[in-house]
Amino acid sequence: MLAPRRVGTSFAARYDHPSMLTVLHPLLLWGTALIAVPVLIHLLLRQRPQPRAWAAMRWLLAAAKAAERRWRLTNLLLLLLRCLAVLLIALALARPSLAGLGGGDHLLIVVDGTASMGPRSSDPGTLAAVAAALAKHPLPWRAVSVVAIEDAAVVVAERVAPAAALAALAGRPAAPVPGGLDDALDRPGRDRLESLASGADALLISDFQHDDGTRLAAALSAHARSLTRWAVSASELVSGSELVSGSETLGSGSGTLANAGLAGAEPADPLPGQAGELLVRTIGQAGAVLVAVDGGSPLAAPTTAQGDHLRLVLPPLGEGAHRLRLKLVDGGLNYDDVLELPLVVRSRMNALLIHQRTDFAVAALRADDRGFAATSIGPAGLSAAVLPEPGAVVLRGRVADGARLRDWVRSGGVLWISAADLLADPVLAELAPGLAAGEPVAGGAWASGDREVDEVLSLAGHEPMPGWSLPPGATPLLAAGKAPAVIELAAGRGAVAVELLDLATDAAFTARATVPLWVVRAVRRMAARSLAPLEFTAGSPWPKERADFRLVRGQVDLKPVAGAPLLAAPGLWSLVGADGLGREAIILPDPTEGRVGREPPVGAERTLAEALPVRAGSDLGVWLLIAALAVILIEGAFAAWAGRMYGR
Repeated sequence: MLAPRRVGTSFAARYDHPSMLTVLHPLLLWGTALIAVPVLIHLLLRQRPQPRAWAAMRWLLAAAKAAERRWRLTNLLLLLLRCLAVLLIALALARPSLAGLGGGDHLLIVVDGTASMGPRSSDPGTLAAVAAALAKHPLPWRAVSVVAIEDAAVVVAERVAPAAALAALAGRPAAPVPGGLDDALDRPGRDRLESLASGADALLISDFQHDDGTRLAAALSAHARSLTRWAVSASELVSGSELVSGSETLGSGSGTLANAGLAGAEPADPLPGQAGELLVRTIGQAGAVLVAVDGGSPLAAPTTAQGDHLRLVLPPLGEGAHRLRLKLVDGGLNYDDVLELPLVVRSRMNALLIHQRTDFAVAALRADDRGFAATSIGPAGLSAAVLPEPGAVVLRGRVADGARLRDWVRSGGVLWISAADLLADPVLAELAPGLAAGEPVAGGAWASGDREVDEVLSLAGHEPMPGWSLPPGATPLLAAGKAPAVIELAAGRGAVAVELLDLATDAAFTARATVPLWVVRAVRRMAARSLAPLEFTAGSPWPKERADFRLVRGQVDLKPVAGAPLLAAPGLWSLVGADGLGREAIILPDPTEGRVGREPPVGAERTLAEALPVRAGSDLGVWLLIAALAVILIEGAFAAWAGRMYGR
């Protein structure tokens, strides 16, 4: 398949013909045809000597012939000057340059240094291959500058010898931040980049999977002598690929680039000394996952695919705080293959049961001596009771100290309550804004999303179900068919489980043997989520409510801008507020960085040899324009002299 022809800016197609003329605007050379205008004027306005009757005609005729010869020479000189002026103006507008006559000595390489250009599996990555290709290709410029587009436009080398510039690029890894070439216009360093582009031949290099570089090309074209684009193909960088010499095509061999990535995990709550489970969100068809605990050796974890999730089996862990590092094994981009997670293993969780009668939820937490340390009180005893910190509260009935309970939930507590009791207390109702009863809807079999629980739970169901208007972000914990029966609502750092149906009166439901297991797991998972770090996605706008927060990790102290894309490496960070208090936060990888297969933009070349600009000489446009003005002045002065000399 023939590569699309590059729109050239020269008569020469390659820089290796130094004696050939190049022009910036070749179409304007048609202006040289205007030379015909003064020729036509000359032919139409020629003056011929008029016959004159005179006595001494013989002497006058000889003088007239001599004057005519001088007049013809003068007219010829004026014609040549006018043609020369038109020619110089046309050439000046076309802006020609002659290779080897100065100029064209600076090459600016602008390379995409964001995450998509990084390593893929065992391959060093697109950026490394670009540096290798440039090192094998002669660069006939006296000075080369290199700018890498990362979280800013970073000047890697400035007006140095080609070998020094390429050496600086060869040792630079891709930055673990999302973006593309066009993002340089919205990041620091834009002014420096435009300054380096002034008068230079610019080469833009990217895989163009994030953007097509059109905005940056337009901005630099106003300053650069010439601008070309090289589209490097990540889909050709497969396992075992090598650089093909001569054609500078990146990639060879066989392999796959079916990218998969890790996009987060649901909080886990394993018991001490027991194997636990971790539900991991994935991008694409994920394969094997290696798990390292507390900096130990990574081990393959048994996995089970569940839609766009992987269910991982965790090894038995001791009580306390742990750090997990998950590594996905695939042939795609390494940027989105690592996920760091904190994990707290707790033996018993404190629970306060506020009730006058025992129902399924109270009985489930009271019976699980290993998972909960439960204390029962009546509704009137809440004012004197100590709320578990952290822990869970099951509320059956109405209490007078709703504000205290509300604030406790927002600080990280878990509250289990019925919709009737929640809405009866205006203060507690603030935890579920927008919750309102509606018309009945169709029900069905019970389902919680936990396969082990639903094997028995789904044998029963409920019909019909009460309809509800749910608050934004409500997550079903239990449903009858498609109708939610119990929902989870986030409230500050805590959570609320709201029963939309009086489950205690449903004998078929409470008789299911897995109901206690469902209650215990639901409460502990909600508590684990309240302790889990916040999640943010790289490349997504930083939330305005976090405008005063900073992200800190090691020596890196980052202040994201509200509404602007988050430019942070994936991993575990500390989210520090204006008061100096911190909370753990997980930065998830940008899911768009690992994509491949997007067609390069129109006009971008596929090989380095085609993409490198022609090294032209000095731009002669200004000098030709000055020469044209000088010729016009000379022609005017000469025409005035001729008029006085031969005028009548």
